[in-house]
Amino acid sequence: MSEKGADWDTLPEDYAPERVLGVSRGDRRPTIYFDDYARFIQSHARPEMLGFHLPPLEQVLFVNMDATSIRKYRLMLDRWPANDPRRLEYARQIAGARGRREKLNGARLFEIRRSVSDPDRLIPHVSRAHFERVTLPEAQDLIGRIRRRTAAKSREGKGRGAIWCFADA
Repeated sequence: MSEKGADWDTLPEDYAPERVLGVSRGDRRPTIYFDDYARFIQSHARPEMLGFHLPPLEQVLFVNMDATSIRKYRLMLDRWPANDPRRLEYARQIAGARGRREKLNGARLFEIRRSVSDPDRLIPHVSRAHFERVTLPEAQDLIGRIRRRTAAKSREGKGRGAIWCFADA
């Protein structure tokens, strides 16, 4: 995932429903995650984040965690610079100990990715919601909706709670 924004407004043709891992439903329209950890963000507070994000160089951690655990692990990771090898070693330890994807009460998706632009850099990210798997029919519906949308972006809501979405076709 690009740190600066989406790579494309549209979903590449080879990203089919069979490749959908699941979703996080932080807003009205869920973020869709694929088998290579690429993602398609459908709603976000920043309009440049909408769209397809290429997969990371490496997905080190991808788990649902409670807020207390996330704070603890982030504090530990922040002890080292972003490109320190101890950071990667610690992230892999977390993954081994916490490698769950199930929904937990109050949990959010916690990810650690290796940067494409700087392979020595690890990027922790906390999603607005938990990750959940979807069925193939649900994935087919989600992908169909994405392919029917326009690339035009519109803002929904007002003030700090406003989010950006793709306009419906």
